[in-house]
Amino acid sequence: MHVRKLILAATVALPATLAAGQSLAIPVTFSSDGSFSGVSACSATAPACTVSNNGNTLTLGTSSFLGFPVQPYSTLTAVDQGAVTIQTPQNDYQIGQINWTNNPTSNADQNFSANYNLALNFTAPALQSLVQTVVLNILQPTNPPGDSVTNLLISAASPLNASFGGLTISDIRISLLAGSGGSTYNAATGAWFNPESNTARLRITADFRETAVPEPASLAILGMGLVGLGMTRLRRGAKDRTDAAA
Repeated sequence: MHVRKLILAATVALPATLAAGQSLAIPVTFSSDGSFSGVSACSATAPACTVSNNGNTLTLGTSSFLGFPVQPYSTLTAVDQGAVTIQTPQNDYQIGQINWTNNPTSNADQNFSANYNLALNFTAPALQSLVQTVVLNILQPTNPPGDSVTNLLISAASPLNASFGGLTISDIRISLLAGSGGSTYNAATGAWFNPESNTARLRITADFRETAVPEPASLAILGMGLVGLGMTRLRRGAKDRTDAAA
C-alpha cells in the first residue's frame, strides 16, 4: 500500500515539477559606471595624463602655446549608463562605452598606463555590485601614424561574468561601433588603434539570462524513473507475498 501511495504521489507531482523547470523572464535593473584611475609612468605636463570629470575623462595629450595648454586635447571618455530595467533574456546588451577623441598633440607621453574600471550596480533581481578593472597601456608615437591603447580585454574569468538572484551574466564582449572612421579594434589581443584627428567608440556588451534550471525533458526522465522504481518494488512485494503463501 505504501508503494502505491508513492507512485500516486510521484505521478501527481510530476506536472508541477515540470512546470517548475520552465524558465521565466525576470526583470533586471542596473546602472553602469565607467571611470579611469591609477595613471602611472607618465612624464608629460598636466593636463596630459590626468583624470577629470569624476573619473570619466582621461586626457592623453595636449598642445601648448607659450607654455600654456591649448585645446583640443586627446581624450578617452568612459560613458556611464543610467538606471535601466530590462527583461531577460537579452543578448549583447550594452553595459559600457568608451569614446576616444584623438587629436594631434605635442605635449603627450610616448607610453604610459592607466586603469579602466567598469562597475555594474544592480537593484534587481537583487542588490549586487560587480567591478572589472583593466590596466591599459597608451602608446602615442610621433605623429603620424596614430595612437594605440592595448590590453583592453575582458576575460572569461571577469567578475562581470556572474550569477545571483536567478540571473546569469555572461559572454562579455568589446566591439567597435559604426562611424569610428579608420579606427580598428582587435578582440583577440585587446589592441585599439585610432588615427590622428579621429573619434572612435567602443561598446561593451553582455548576455543576461535566467540562471539555468533542469530541463523539462530531464525532469520527465527523473519522474519516470521514480515511477518505474515504485512499480518494481510493487512487483517484488507481490511476488514475495505469493511465494510466502505457496
